[in-house]
Amino acid sequence: MLTPRQIELIQDSFATATKAPEEVIENLFWRLFALDPGLRYLFPEDLTDLHRRFGFMLGFLIHRLDRWDEIAPRLRNLGVRHISYGVQARHYETFGQALMETLNDVLLDADSECIAAWNFLYERVSSTMIAAECEEFTVGASSDHMRAR
Repeated sequence: MLTPRQIELIQDSFATATKAPEEVIENLFWRLFALDPGLRYLFPEDLTDLHRRFGFMLGFLIHRLDRWDEIAPRLRNLGVRHISYGVQARHYETFGQALMETLNDVLLDADSECIAAWNFLYERVSSTMIAAECEEFTVGASSDHMRAR
């Protein structure tokens, strides 16, 4: 669980980062593809809509950090959808690296406490999404097994 201090640090720094949200999101995806060019095939050619949806989801998440019970179901659904996109658990590590590098650039004056809070949040988000993917795979496999009987 995020502490009130971590929530404050993340929300305050997010306000700084969103002064130029399009640039931040564009930079994030540029870094992602630079870290692993093989991931580019997972995304549409035109990233405009994806950038918009990502920005919306990030804003939703950041403004509700104190209400994880509202966030977690959406993250689980998003994790399940990512299966159909071809996202694998290992891709979350690369995305996390791109996110942290982008935040370090945007939040030049952020201290280690702020960066640690963002890291903790990303670990929580990614583990929730990955767990949902694993649950979906297990449930789907169980359903397939039951139908085969």
